[in-house]
Amino acid sequence: MRWGRYSTVLFAAAALAVALALHFSRGPDAAGSGLGPARRFLLGMPTDVDSWRVMQAAFEQTRQNPKERLYRKVFYEQRRKYLYAPTALLFYAPFAPAGGLAEPSDASPALRVLCWLAVMGSIVFAWATFDTGSGFSPRAALAEGRGGEVAARFLAFAVLGLAFYPLMKAYGLGQIQMWVNCALVGAILAWVKGRAALAGALTGITALIKPQYSLLVLWGAWRRDWRFFIGALCTLIPGLLLSLWMFGLQNHVDYLDVLSFLSRHGEAYFFNQSINGALNRLLGNGDWRVFSAESYPPFNRIVYLGTLASSAVLVGTAFFASRPSAVRAERPGDATAFCIMILSATMASPLAWEHHYGVTFGIFAWAFARALRADAPPALLAFLCASYLLMGNYIDQARSVPAGWATLLQSYVLAGALVALVCLHLLRPRPSSAPP
Repeated sequence: MRWGRYSTVLFAAAALAVALALHFSRGPDAAGSGLGPARRFLLGMPTDVDSWRVMQAAFEQTRQNPKERLYRKVFYEQRRKYLYAPTALLFYAPFAPAGGLAEPSDASPALRVLCWLAVMGSIVFAWATFDTGSGFSPRAALAEGRGGEVAARFLAFAVLGLAFYPLMKAYGLGQIQMWVNCALVGAILAWVKGRAALAGALTGITALIKPQYSLLVLWGAWRRDWRFFIGALCTLIPGLLLSLWMFGLQNHVDYLDVLSFLSRHGEAYFFNQSINGALNRLLGNGDWRVFSAESYPPFNRIVYLGTLASSAVLVGTAFFASRPSAVRAERPGDATAFCIMILSATMASPLAWEHHYGVTFGIFAWAFARALRADAPPALLAFLCASYLLMGNYIDQARSVPAGWATLLQSYVLAGALVALVCLHLLRPRPSSAPP
C-alpha cells in the first residue's frame, strides 16, 4: 500500500486523536462541547432548539399579529435575538408547531430528521468534493476491485466530519446553520463538477437564510459567471417575492435597521469568532465569559471602524481574486476562488459563531485536494493541517485566559480561518498560467 493512497485515513486518525485529547481535557463546565454533539448525532438524540426557539417566536408573531412590525416587537421590545431575515421564516414555516417551542422534544420529528440529513449531506458532499478534486474515481476503483480503498476513504471522511466541531456544534445547538452548511458544501461540489447553475441555486437558498451570502451572488456577476448568477436568482427572487407577500415590505425594511444595529455592536462572547468579537474582547467591551440572550456590547467606535475596515479588506480581496485575468487562469472545476468568497463572506460578518464555520469542512476538502493534486509545497500542506486542527476543535482552556491581550488566544478559530484563507489565495492559479 502506498502512503499517499491512505493519507486520508491517517489524517482522520490523527484528527480524531487530537479531538479526543481535547475532549477529555475539558473543564467541568464544558459538558456541551467537544465531541458531545457528535455523540448526540450518532445516537439520534434530540438537540437543543437554538434557532427554532426564536424562529418560532417570530413566526407566531407574524401569524397572530400580521399587521404589527416583527422586529420592533420581537427584537427591540421582547429583546429576543431573532437575527434572521424574514425570508428565513419560509424554511421554518412548514415545521412550526401550533403551540410554543420550549423543549427539544417539541420540535417536529420531520425537522429533526431533516437536520440529521443536512449534517450527513455535508459529510457526503465534502467526501465527493475531495475525491473529485483529487482525481479519484470511486466507480473506477470499484471496477478494479479496490472496494476497500473506497470504503476507507468514505469512513475517513465520516470520522473527520464527526470530529469537526463547528459542523457538529450546529447540530447540537439545533441551528438552521446546518442547512446553510449543507447547501454551501453542496454548492462547492456542484462547482467542482462544473454545474455552476446548481451551485448558484444552492447559494441563492443560503442567501435567503443568511443575507451575507448575497455577496456571493454579486461576486458571480462580478466574474461574469452568468450561469451561476442566473441560477442564484432563480431561487433568490422567488423566495424574496414569497416572503414579501407573506410578511410584508415593512418587515423587510426593518431588517436593514437590525443589520445596522448588529454592525454597530456585535458580540463579545467567546464563541463569536469574528474580527468584531476579537476587538470587543480585546478592549473589554462587553462580557466575553457569559452569553446574554437579551443584550449586546455598547457601541465602541474602534470596534465599529475595525469591523468595517476588516470586512472591506476580506470582501475586497475575494473580489480581486476573481478579476478577469484571474478567472481566465482558472481551469474548469477549480473551486478555489469560490471557496475564498464563501470563507471571506463568513468572516466579514460581525457575528461569526463557531458553528458558522461548519461550511469550512467542504472548503478544506477542496483545499486539500487542490494542494495534493497541484503538488503544493509541504509547508503549505502543514499550514492547512494546522488551520484544520485549530478550526475543527473546541479548546476549553482558552476560556480561562485573563482580560487584555491574552483574549486574542480565544480567537483560535478566527486565526485558523485566516490561515486557511491565505492558503486558498496561495492555491489560486496565477494569471500568468492562463492558456493562450
